[in-house]
Amino acid sequence: MKITPKPGVLYAVRSQRDISRDELARQMGVTPQTAYRVESGRVDPSPRFIAALMVLTGAPFESLFELIAEDAA
Repeated sequence: MKITPKPGVLYAVRSQRDISRDELARQMGVTPQTAYRVESGRVDPSPRFIAALMVLTGAPFESLFELIAEDAA
């Protein structure tokens, strides 16, 4: 299984808070490069990234991320 942010979720979080990707990354405790790579689909989010976004937004895993079967990816 692969974990990926739901399409547009990171953009939506930034828009709702009226913050940049760099500021979102700072608030999550990750680098701006990490936030960009996860949002663009270049890398899968780490457990730390997932937890930080859940804590920051107060949203459950299911509303932020989706599971994709490896053979469907």
